Amino acid sequence: MAIDIFQEGGLSIYGGLHTSSVTYADDILLKLGIDGDIAQLLRSALLGANTALDNVLIGSPVSQAIAANSYMLSNVTASGDLAFYVNKAGASQMVLWFDGSTGDSAILAASGQSVDMYIGGSKTFDLTNNGTKTTIQGLSGDYWQFGTIGTNTTHALNSENDVFIVGQFEVDGLAFFDSQVFHFNNVVMADNTPVIFGTGEENVIRGETADADAHAVIMGLANASGTDVPFLVIGDRTIESLDIGLFDGATQPTIAMIEKDAKYFSSSAVTSDDGGATNEMLATGIGTNAVVGDIIRVISGTNAVAGFYVVDVVDSANEVTLLTNWTTGDVSSGVVVSYHDFTMLSADGICTRVTDGAPSDSSVEIDRDGWIILDVGNNRLYWRSQSAWKSVLPDGGVKSVVIPFVDGTAATSTGFDVDAESETAVAFGAIPAECNEVISIIIRGRAITTDGTNEMLLDIDVNGGADNEAYNVETYSADDIQSDTVPSTNDDVVSWTVTDAGVVGAGGLSAGDTFIVLATGAPTDATDLATDCHFQSVEVKFK
Repeated sequence: MAIDIFQEGGLSIYGGLHTSSVTYADDILLKLGIDGDIAQLLRSALLGANTALDNVLIGSPVSQAIAANSYMLSNVTASGDLAFYVNKAGASQMVLWFDGSTGDSAILAASGQSVDMYIGGSKTFDLTNNGTKTTIQGLSGDYWQFGTIGTNTTHALNSENDVFIVGQFEVDGLAFFDSQVFHFNNVVMADNTPVIFGTGEENVIRGETADADAHAVIMGLANASGTDVPFLVIGDRTIESLDIGLFDGATQPTIAMIEKDAKYFSSSAVTSDDGGATNEMLATGIGTNAVVGDIIRVISGTNAVAGFYVVDVVDSANEVTLLTNWTTGDVSSGVVVSYHDFTMLSADGICTRVTDGAPSDSSVEIDRDGWIILDVGNNRLYWRSQSAWKSVLPDGGVKSVVIPFVDGTAATSTGFDVDAESETAVAFGAIPAECNEVISIIIRGRAITTDGTNEMLLDIDVNGGADNEAYNVETYSADDIQSDTVPSTNDDVVSWTVTDAGVVGAGGLSAGDTFIVLATGAPTDATDLATDCHFQSVEVKFK
């Protein structure tokens, strides 16, 4: 028999109660436990945040506001827990736990199972642990976004393995990146924070502020130790993963730039069979890609002299000739590497490019002024200035060319005799192409008369011109030039040196010019001697 019971006061049940349904009016408090340890009710009105409610929310609650007609479940007894269990294969399994003593909340899953979240019927969150790692997986094809604002439209994030961080991201420990890192904005390093290269932190770049008056970016290269050398090597990507073989044992910080073809040859089977000291080098393929001026480093070998050498001649695919000897006897098992070119800027100095022969615009890719190249074959230092290659001997020395007098008023066995104002001697010549600047012209001959006290006078005319120019574009004329020295006796060599404008320096004779030197007799003056000489040669000094 079914009956309805209406109870307006409290109702305590200490035995069983069997009913098909129980209806509680709004705001009726349902307590569990003799002391009312658990309270639940349907709250008909809105309840503000952090608001106490008799027999439900105790003390000074920490709570959010709830809407009208909300269900409330509260553990009223201090430090009591709330727990939810399921029967898993005949054994109870806790699935939710709210720890009243600590305030912790926990979702629990059996070993080997996962904690999942579903949105719209699709599993969007899957949390598992296999004993060594905890894995979070999302919805297949969807990336993870952390932050409320932001739309990834640039970098094709389209996998549950992809993550999009909307705001700032901080890592206080080590971070390991096993693939490429792309930056689409500035990479900022704080002051004194290094960018480190090498697992042993051998090389660093940092913005240094230790010098209070000059903050600077510094690069700290490896302290020379063992196989670590303080070198910054620049080249194209052919030098990557390459056993360069050039810098072992170096201790000075150095920037090295390697030519684009990098190491084009290496061998540990180089030989020489000429006996004794020789510049011949033999190896299969050593000459295949070689050109004159290449750098070869000899590392080791029986009777080999270790060092750097320059290719002078490419004899064949299997033989080259060096500028200098590299052996003390027949060589076996020679170890060498070959490069077309490399340059270095070191604390020791500058090591510029070398060639075996004068460089030209075809020697460099960018034909602009400022290049400096050393021609080791001819021992000359070249630079490009005013769209032309100039050179000088590296030791600052001067070169010269000597030409003979070839015509004159009276030829003798010791030169052309000039002993009157009407008599002359003539020399013809050309300025060498390697000339950068004429320094002087020196006329020499055999003195026929002398008083041992005074210089001898001479009139000199010089004319010159380049191809397709008049022969006298450059012209010089001077009378009564004194000899450089006082001939002490007859037959002494006497000379006259010209260093005046019109002959030397800008506007004077220059590379490629053809010139004529005319020596004409000069009369005596109050002290100096008249010309009386057999003229023999003209020396042009240049650098």
